[in-house]
Amino acid sequence: MDGERQGIARMKKVLLAIAGEKPDRRIIDYAVELCMRMKARLDVLQIVGPGLKGSAGRIRARADRFRRLVDSAAAAATFAEVGEPDPFATPAVASVFDDLTVRSGPAAREIIDYVDSRRDIVLTLYDPSLDGPGGRELPVRLKEGLPVPLVRLA
Repeated sequence: MDGERQGIARMKKVLLAIAGEKPDRRIIDYAVELCMRMKARLDVLQIVGPGLKGSAGRIRARADRFRRLVDSAAAAATFAEVGEPDPFATPAVASVFDDLTVRSGPAAREIIDYVDSRRDIVLTLYDPSLDGPGGRELPVRLKEGLPVPLVRLA
């Protein structure tokens, strides 16, 4: 039974949905700490709006560099070449990080589609800057469409 529980624990994932090109460091830190306590892995869904569509390539390149960092101890030099610290490039993030996906569609649809396509997501955290004007529509749509608990980070 303990082996079964450990297998199940390894499969748990938390989704962190963030907005824009540079996510808030506090949100990432919170998600990482939560994953460490839950013994869960972290998937990050970075949603860029129409104004940042041109930045999507740069964000995807950063995601690729981060994947290399997680996969290789020597890859820390990759970030030094860029000249700016990456909010995902820390040992704590690397210890729980599983995937970084960049999307540019409507936030609610992208988050719901992501969770629906991955049955191992047990909790969704989201950046309040995804709320948009008024801040009411996104949480309502997410609560109605998500099969997992939703936490709005402040």
